[in-house]
Amino acid sequence: MDYITAQEAADKWGISRRRVQILCVNGRINGAVKKANMEPNALSLSLK
Repeated sequence: MDYITAQEAADKWGISRRRVQILCVNGRINGAVKKANMEPNALSLSLK
């Protein structure tokens, strides 16, 4: 499974990293998971 960071998703979608994080926390992005070993508040997204 390939993962991208919240920042990479933000760049791809033309929105802020914080907005991607909010969407993930609110369950608006399917497949979003929080990965251990990452900076605080970082998310990894599994996108198909």
